Amino acid sequence: MATHLPASSFVAMPWRNGGGTTHEVAVDRGGGGGDWQLRWGVSPAKAPQQCAPHGGGSSAAPFRWRLSVAELAGDGPFSPIAGVDRIFFLLAGEGAQLTIGAGAAPVPARRHEPLSFPGEAPVSLTMARGARGRTINLMLDRARARGTVRVVRAGDEPAVLFPRDSSGGGGGGGAISFAIAIGGPARVRLSGRVKRGKKGEAAEYALAEQDALRLGGGAAAAQQLTVLDGAVYLATITAAAAAAAAAAAAAAAVAAAAPAPAPEPAPATPAAPAAAASSTEALTQAGNVAWFGAATLYFGLLPSTAVTWITRPRDRERQGSSLLLATLKHTLRFLGGMNAGMLALSVMLRAARGRAVPLFAAAAERRILYLAFAVGHFSQWLLNVPVAAAGGLRKNLTIQLIFVVDFAMAVLNCKCAADAKDDDAAAAALADCRPDGSNDT
Repeated sequence: MATHLPASSFVAMPWRNGGGTTHEVAVDRGGGGGDWQLRWGVSPAKAPQQCAPHGGGSSAAPFRWRLSVAELAGDGPFSPIAGVDRIFFLLAGEGAQLTIGAGAAPVPARRHEPLSFPGEAPVSLTMARGARGRTINLMLDRARARGTVRVVRAGDEPAVLFPRDSSGGGGGGGAISFAIAIGGPARVRLSGRVKRGKKGEAAEYALAEQDALRLGGGAAAAQQLTVLDGAVYLATITAAAAAAAAAAAAAAAVAAAAPAPAPEPAPATPAAPAAAASSTEALTQAGNVAWFGAATLYFGLLPSTAVTWITRPRDRERQGSSLLLATLKHTLRFLGGMNAGMLALSVMLRAARGRAVPLFAAAAERRILYLAFAVGHFSQWLLNVPVAAAGGLRKNLTIQLIFVVDFAMAVLNCKCAADAKDDDAAAAALADCRPDGSNDT
């Protein structure tokens, strides 16, 4: 079973510090059953886990494994990710060196030669002056996955995928592989293994440079991958063996190499204020969707109904009022169109909340949206002030409702703008739990 993943379909995610760009190939959020997900097809039910300290038998990684291609714009440190093993593979870049561990000597990063290191280690990248680079990065939750990386070129022996003993069971036992064309286009053949002198069915795939081919997943059958032209990066991922022992050994090694951290002071107050702020933001988002949605419906699509709500019967029955009412209906349609734009933004903001989608994850982005919503609500409230001054509120319940709700929503949106913070769940997915915005490939 193979799926062609064109490089042009990968979603680019610029780093906050401008040090590079990540193109995510695939990621397993750890929902069970090998639920690998492509960046452009993330299931809403598979929201990314938030980062947490590693311990108590739970993983600190926000994924089981993650495969990505990164464009490097300069030097910089990698962000530490507890509980994760990383395999760094240089595709392009002059004079690239990795310093793995405090005070360690730089290690040359040679093209098409994988380098492995623990995610907890302090790692920094240096490159020749003015040089840019490109890498493939495989990250593995040490407690739940293990992986291998190698290069297969035309003329090499076929790579055997998913042998029966790869995870203690038949077929692939949930193993999955990715072949990525490197150094130019590649052509590969995927076939069943030779059994009793017979070959299984074969299929050929043409890959443009950096195109990926997903192989296996679930109960994958044993297969052979033959490179006919070019070369491919081949990563194979399986369930971790002896996960608890591996995690304990890695934690012990890190503890031995680093000084013991000072104990953190107990928090003075519980985290209830953060939950309250989140509830306020959720309420405001729902209110924006409902209010702008109602305005779009009744002003834009049902203006005749809206006219009967905001005018008195005796005014509609006056002689010569037909022209005024027709003008009012057209004006309401225009107002409905303006609210439709606000509705679209409100729905996107609400849908993106806490999910692994590259929308409004940064505080500055949401702050701008909330201020725009506040201006929309406040302007409608302000235009009704003359109506209130003339005593119109006492005579029309609809105008009263609009007057009160618009003012309340303006205040709530201003509060959300003032309290806006980076979306932790989206930041974990888009930046690999990068708390400081440093380089992370």
